[in-house]
Amino acid sequence: MASPQRKSLEMYEIPRIVVFGPSAISKVPEILSKLGLNGLRGLILIGPHFGKHLIDKIECRICDIEEVNEVSPERIIELSNKYVHITDYIIALGGGRIIDFGKAMAHIMNIPYLSIPTIASHDGIASPYVSHILQLDLNRYGVGKVQRSPIAIIADTSIILEAPRRYLLAGIGELVGKLIAVKDWELAVRVKGEEFSEYAAACQG
Repeated sequence: MASPQRKSLEMYEIPRIVVFGPSAISKVPEILSKLGLNGLRGLILIGPHFGKHLIDKIECRICDIEEVNEVSPERIIELSNKYVHITDYIIALGGGRIIDFGKAMAHIMNIPYLSIPTIASHDGIASPYVSHILQLDLNRYGVGKVQRSPIAIIADTSIILEAPRRYLLAGIGELVGKLIAVKDWELAVRVKGEEFSEYAAACQG
């Protein structure tokens, strides 16, 4: 049986606040205050189909709103240039594509962002990375590897349960798949001596 590789240095950003449960979105003003963002100017990103009716629940007093119809590096860079000097933080309200969009903007603008997922069927809620395809597209525009964890995660289960049932079932499948992947990883450590990250594995549990 192979010996595990020596563990290399790891550095992670992790969310400072996580709120999970029904009516979690009502806590946004309190969370902004705790993070020292209350009174600063924010940008709320929403998708074209779901999220508009949730804007009032966020209760952001000084926020611009942008509806994201196209998730592309051109649009990400366009909005980053538009808001870079006037926006202090971003709220990404939506599914995986909207959260990736906000994550990439926050990375480019070097500002914090809050993740408010509206569906369960994606794993970008807490991840510092965007999808592989989007990262490749961003690379072609000179944007390096996106590494921007949300400063806060607000997972309102009453909102997530409003999404079509297929998204909830996909989310359950995603969780089961991650648990199996961690077990495969642990086996690879014992059999092949692969390097293992306790933090990354714990995030999947």
